[in-house]
Order: sequence, then C-alpha cells, then structure tokens
Amino acid sequence: MIYTDPFGPEALASITAREQRTVIGHASIDLMSPMSGQTLDELVATIPTGARMLDMGCGKAALARHLLKKDPVASAVCIERNPVLAAQGEALARKNGVADRLQMIVADGREWKASETFDAIALLGATHAIGSLQEVLAYGATHLKAGGVVLLGEGVWAERPHADYLAFLGAEEDELMSREALAETVRKAGFRIRYEHLSSVAEWEAYETPYFQQLRNYADACGQHPFAEEASAFEAMQIKHGRKCMGFMVMAVAKSP
Repeated sequence: MIYTDPFGPEALASITAREQRTVIGHASIDLMSPMSGQTLDELVATIPTGARMLDMGCGKAALARHLLKKDPVASAVCIERNPVLAAQGEALARKNGVADRLQMIVADGREWKASETFDAIALLGATHAIGSLQEVLAYGATHLKAGGVVLLGEGVWAERPHADYLAFLGAEEDELMSREALAETVRKAGFRIRYEHLSSVAEWEAYETPYFQQLRNYADACGQHPFAEEASAFEAMQIKHGRKCMGFMVMAVAKSP
C-alpha cells in the first residue's frame, strides 16, 4: 500500500479494471455514498462519545475521518479491500490531522477477524464486505459493545422498479428490499432503529453526477475507453428509471434490551 502518489497513475496501474472504475469515478467524491453533509452529521451524532469504531468497506475512510475530526478522543479501525482507496484514505487522514487515531487495514472483511468489540460498526453501502444483511446484523450483535450502534447504508426499492431498469442491471426485483421490509428485518434481528434517512433525489444527483462525469473525463483523456460509454448509458438509465425507484437507506441501529 505504498505509492509515490496514491492519487496518481502509478496507483491505478496496480489494480483491476473494476477497482480502477471505482477509484476514478470517486476521484472528486469523499464519502462514497449518496449522503449530504447534513445526513452524515446526523448519522455521526448517533455514535457514543469517545467511540472505538470499526468501518468495514470504508472506501477513503470518510466516515471515520469525519467522526475523528468531531470527537478528539474517538478512534477507528478501517477495513478496505481496494488498496488504492485505502492509501487515499490514509493520505487524507494525515491531511485531516487524525492519522494517529485511524488504523487502515487492507483486507477482505469476510476474512479479517476482529480481536476486540466496538462502540460503533459501520457498513455504508458495504454490506458485501461481510455478506448478507442478516450476517451483518449477526456480526454487530457479536462485536458491538453495550450501548453501541451499527451504521447501515442499504440499497432499497423506493418504489417498484421498472422492468427495463431491472433488465439493464441484469437484476431481479427480490435482490433489494423495500424500506419497510428492511426495517422489519432489522427489528427481527434484535435491533431497534435509532435513526433512519432515505437519500433524497438531490443527494443522489450530488453523488452520481460527478461520478459519471469523472469516468467520462478519464475516458476523454485516454482516448477511446469503455468507461465513457458505460457511464453515459448508466447515467441515462438512472435519470429515466433509477432515481424514481432506487433508494439508499441510512440507519443507526442499536441492540434491543
């Protein structure tokens, strides 16, 4: 995870095409989820003071860095499989003055084993870092301290998806839950919901517009590149169908007494 420049071409050359797409698309995006600064503040406010946080699938560790800037006695362990994102997160932690309280580990969350319990466990858009939602909640039940919270960022159907949208994604409707089904799943797993927010159209636009533009800019700089065609096709489908039906539910949940 040592790069002369973790934001430069040397780092990109070291990872797969799929990982490159993620890094390039998020070049100008710090928090890799459709969340506004206000939503982030509200979510962080649910974390106990002086928390020890585990951020799984952390991307650039934006959530952890935000927490550590607000709470001078908090600390975080951040797990990220993409080594370039992890290196960028470390560089930004140094820039933010919180690197001494942020431990970055490059690992697959499904294989990494925690040796402690935490006051907060975060998986924002990163359930896959552990497995299914049920596995995430079971992990939380095992590794969460009393009074702690699990921070979730889950894709949901805000309304029933159009058949053309599902065909474009190569997905089935049952791959995502509704907002109501997600809340019920959380409760059945023994958690109570302390905070919930469904990302707005404005939050989606603020996240996706620069993401797609970064991919097109990169493709333009490189000449002909599949990223440009992929980005334009996906953005058109998101505008036509996705922003009507695709939701992102942010939750802070605590173990029920």
